[in-house]
Amino acid sequence: MTWLPLLLPAVVACLWVTVPGLVLNLSVGSRPLTAFFLSPLTSIGIIAIAAIAAPFVRLAWGPLPVILLTVALSAVALSVRLARDRNSLRAGVRLPKVRKENVWYILTSAPSLAVITVLGSFALMLRHVKNFLGSPYAFSQKFDAIFHLNEVRWMIETQNGSSLDALSMTSAPWESQFYPSAWHGLTSLTGLTSGVHDVGLLTNSSIIATLCVIWPVSMIALIYVLMPGSILRSSLFPAGVILAGVPAFPFTFVDYGVLYPNLLGYCLLPAMYIPFFAFIGQARRLNLRVVPTLTIGAVGALGTALAHPTAALMVLAGSTVTTMYLTARYAARRKGWRLIAIHAGGSVVLFGATIIAWVKIRPPGKAPETWGPVTDTLGAIGQVIINSPVNGIPQWHILVLLILAIVGALHTRFYLPLTLWSLCAFLWVAAASWDFGSARRFLVGVWYSDANRLYAQMGLFLIPAGALGVGYACKWIYRKIRQLGQFRGGLPLVAALGAVALIATTQATPAMDSHIDNIERSYKLAARTNSVNQQELTFMHELPEYVGPHDKIFANPWRGEGLIYAFTGLNVSTHHLLEHESRTEDYLFKHLDEIDEDPVVCAAINGQDYDYVVHFAGPAIDNDYFTTPGFNHLEKTKKLKLVHQRGNAYLYRITGCDE
Repeated sequence: MTWLPLLLPAVVACLWVTVPGLVLNLSVGSRPLTAFFLSPLTSIGIIAIAAIAAPFVRLAWGPLPVILLTVALSAVALSVRLARDRNSLRAGVRLPKVRKENVWYILTSAPSLAVITVLGSFALMLRHVKNFLGSPYAFSQKFDAIFHLNEVRWMIETQNGSSLDALSMTSAPWESQFYPSAWHGLTSLTGLTSGVHDVGLLTNSSIIATLCVIWPVSMIALIYVLMPGSILRSSLFPAGVILAGVPAFPFTFVDYGVLYPNLLGYCLLPAMYIPFFAFIGQARRLNLRVVPTLTIGAVGALGTALAHPTAALMVLAGSTVTTMYLTARYAARRKGWRLIAIHAGGSVVLFGATIIAWVKIRPPGKAPETWGPVTDTLGAIGQVIINSPVNGIPQWHILVLLILAIVGALHTRFYLPLTLWSLCAFLWVAAASWDFGSARRFLVGVWYSDANRLYAQMGLFLIPAGALGVGYACKWIYRKIRQLGQFRGGLPLVAALGAVALIATTQATPAMDSHIDNIERSYKLAARTNSVNQQELTFMHELPEYVGPHDKIFANPWRGEGLIYAFTGLNVSTHHLLEHESRTEDYLFKHLDEIDEDPVVCAAINGQDYDYVVHFAGPAIDNDYFTTPGFNHLEKTKKLKLVHQRGNAYLYRITGCDE
């Protein structure tokens, strides 16, 4: 099978998630490496802001609003720098002179190792993506995929990528139209740039850009800033393998749900910590000054929040924990009362802001308790230590990483990565094992009390903790080898060998292969699938031959018909399984097959101007026993004429309601 159809949109998506941010980051005075590390963060921020701003200045959604905003922000940044210091324009992009005698030193320096690590992680993640997609046209068969694919089509058709209007497609007119749609904005932007409008290809291009570019760059950036100097060079290569070797993250979000907005938001999350670290003086390696820090932080925060608000909440919570940790660390080392007081005050402010955000930014009504516990407390703690078995296969490498993380933290006396992971582990235990109640609702209600989302987050924060542990182990091995005799290789060679060992024990292992196979099954077309099978997809692509662009189709979304709009752009009544249904539509769902006897059915059809009915016979999505009585006997009606059939997919023309 050729993957060429996916090449152009994938390249375009990868450029969109790096170039705008790179331009802005350099313009505000960031060093080249810093600008690269934070380019996905600011790129998504620029795209999300441009999408919201475009309707206000009467610009159609597409490349132009993003380009204009990038140029405008960069021009302002350059003007400010020029006004402050003319020499700063050159200082921000100054590169070192390379001589023959220091080539090896440069290649084995931490910045070079970080870039090499990102390239290696790109290859590892791309292999996983290729394996679970199986085809460039594959698409998720899960519940929420119907909305996400339709939302991309809607943005392309309406040329409106604003999060303020994202729910116009599915919600009632009197309800809020807001939805954090940075993912859909990126995906539709790729289509409007490349000219490719197949939503399957476009979604897969965003998956590649997110998993293979945003995720490695963001996590390696955090590792580069976070690791102690003594083990930085020994941590980078192993970290690049670990971030592609934990099934819980990022792979949970491309399978479960499917939760693409969460995927984007949490892949940005590691990079979003960096402006905060820079602001409190903990990112000296990147040499970020105040103006670049505030600019990148503001743009990145908006992008992260518009990707998914819970990612921004975890940045806030993690920042609070970090400030508390530093306060305790400084107090233990007697760093001075002024420094301790500043961090203690910051901790109080951040804690208050976190509590307020935790209460205000959450689903309405009873939604915070949508999901119940999935195990008991002992079982939840067990999965903290070794994660969930994959088809019965234990994930022993998770236990090893956790042990190494603890050992590394004890020997380096740097406990922050393990502390952040512990916070996520605690939230996972609460979601997975606590009974319904106010405490559980308060702690994890922002995630709908969904254990799967907290499980993925726990996996994310294990990666920097594990990188610290493996980095320390590599440094320890290097010292022991040096003690045994002359060793021509340097520390990066030992780290590279450690990375090779990690590849062998985390990539093509039974647990990882089984997990990737599980995801592949949810993206695979077959005779029996969760939403759309091969015959139904072919049927949808044939619909434009029978249905005109101005005709309107009535359909039941629960058997895959909700994807008609995504793949054809035809005017169909449904775009999401949880879409607002009018009383008219509800009546048709229950009584459509009574069209010959019940005049109310024809009145309802005429009131909504329906011309056709589509029905897929078979089990419903995620529920084999879900029924819609009005679709049970359509073949027996006289006022519905069968126009086209392919397998279990039927198209009826409404012929008897004009009398």
